[in-house]
Amino acid sequence: MIQNGLLHKRACRDSIQVVQVERLASEIHVTQKLQWIQGAYDAGIREIEVGSFVPPKLLPQLADTAELVAFAKT
Repeated sequence: MIQNGLLHKRACRDSIQVVQVERLASEIHVTQKLQWIQGAYDAGIREIEVGSFVPPKLLPQLADTAELVAFAKT
């Protein structure tokens, strides 16, 4: 999405959020998420939504958001 002249990347967060929970552990490991974020950054995207802070009980696939945010800040 382009907003105020900036490209916003939401695919990381949105795609991870809708993955079926029972398939998540074998399909999207945190290292893959970190690579995805790094790839978007390397492609020139500077605003990347990496996760959401929600209770892991509700969306376990976003339980690693704090780690992703810490990585994205570097």
